[in-house]
Amino acid sequence: DFGAAHAGAARRMVLPFASPRSVFGGDEESHRSARARIGPALAPERIDARGEAMTETAARRASSWRLGRPFRLLSRLRTLCDEIFVRFVLGVHDGEIAAELTAAIGQTLRTPGNPPLTLPGKGDGLMGEVGTALFEWRKQRTARALSRAGEARRAKASDEVDVLGCGVAAGLGTEEI
Repeated sequence: DFGAAHAGAARRMVLPFASPRSVFGGDEESHRSARARIGPALAPERIDARGEAMTETAARRASSWRLGRPFRLLSRLRTLCDEIFVRFVLGVHDGEIAAELTAAIGQTLRTPGNPPLTLPGKGDGLMGEVGTALFEWRKQRTARALSRAGEARRAKASDEVDVLGCGVAAGLGTEEI
């Protein structure tokens, strides 16, 4: 019985900042409604249709990396993944807003370690309070950039099926998206 499973709650124990309203952090009706809203944007055929553009983005980004001397590959790959997510999964096409949101997501999510360590969250004592305050501060820049992206999408109607478009079509506000 899938209704009895609470994967969202389990994920929030590991990643305390996962929203309980999201596909990733939600359970039961919250999970089902979030999944129904964005499911079309994540359908395999939709992602496959963007494959060539994603490849071009990766090639463009990689061509700017200086060769002949060592560099930190992990941070560059994280930024590349963030850009691909912003442009092709969220669906932010305005170059300035996409760059702003990519940088903001990087600032919000980057924590030390490989794999990255999660910040402690509520219920983790003093460090949890500090972690929560830090995350809330970090996510302000992401929220502002996402708000700009949502406003731009609302101002310019589009038939494109992506996460941002699905959220806007469902009448969701920035916080809900």
